[in-house]
Amino acid sequence: MNRRVLVVEDNPDLRRLLAIVLERGGFECIEAVNETDALGRDVDSISAIIADVNLSETGGASNGGIVLAERLADQARQVPIILISQTPWHHFPDHKSGAHTEWLREKNVSAVLDRSEPDFYRSLCEALSDPRPGDIAEGRGA
Repeated sequence: MNRRVLVVEDNPDLRRLLAIVLERGGFECIEAVNETDALGRDVDSISAIIADVNLSETGGASNGGIVLAERLADQARQVPIILISQTPWHHFPDHKSGAHTEWLREKNVSAVLDRSEPDFYRSLCEALSDPRPGDIAEGRGA
């Protein structure tokens, strides 16, 4: 199994921390600072992408992780994406209607994880152990 992951996070300290934890778990990490940087990488050589929902080209509040998922899906890339956020997913539009689940499937998102949860790193490693594009499993953040 390919254990190369792309970590996309605009906060350099958090990006490095994610990479360190994943490298200790046996993953090879490629780091990107935003969605543009990530799209410039060879995503065909990686097994999964971990992206902050609130990525921003300028460092302000944004939804760059969502933009990244949309752009990869538009390019017909089948790389599983794990979206992470300090903001719980239920704060995002369309969560209550359930429309977000279909969007996640269409964009190959395999998990949405809350960084503020105490077992975040365990959940992240579990999601990476079996990344399934567009298959949002119960208990994996959907």
